[in-house]
Amino acid sequence: SYGSLGTIVGTLVGFFGGIYVPIGVLADTVQWVMNFIPIAHSVTLIRQVYTGVILPLVFEGAPTEVLSDFKLFFGLDVAYGDYLMSSELLLTVLIGYGLLFFIISSILLRNKKRVWLGQTRFSIIRTVRRGRLPSIGTWPWLASQLRSRQCQTNYQKRLNQRG
Repeated sequence: SYGSLGTIVGTLVGFFGGIYVPIGVLADTVQWVMNFIPIAHSVTLIRQVYTGVILPLVFEGAPTEVLSDFKLFFGLDVAYGDYLMSSELLLTVLIGYGLLFFIISSILLRNKKRVWLGQTRFSIIRTVRRGRLPSIGTWPWLASQLRSRQCQTNYQKRLNQRG
């Protein structure tokens, strides 16, 4: 089921990032939304690298409007209204998105990790003490935890506090 979900999410990311379909084909509203998705900025930067040498040769002698329209249509440039974003600004926006998501994930995971590990540790030890076997994925972690003296004393303290 995770494979199917990964395929669906990957396809949606590819679509909204402008990987599969040229951005110029889509409606203006969809283009506007796509400009706020970080993957679209990274795809634009990669396309600029790949076409940086050959594009001026192909459009040599053509009016500059033709080249700029081509770049906007195929996602080689990102424009917000009349403002055309430079490569440096695209890279800065990507770094900003990365920092923002790092801070958000750090805040969200800080408290959950401690609670989850504590609950898992004691529930696994309780399961083993009752004579049942925990799942296979926990065996390496379980072996190291059962050997640790601190884990055993913490478990004894919790048992004594309960009664």
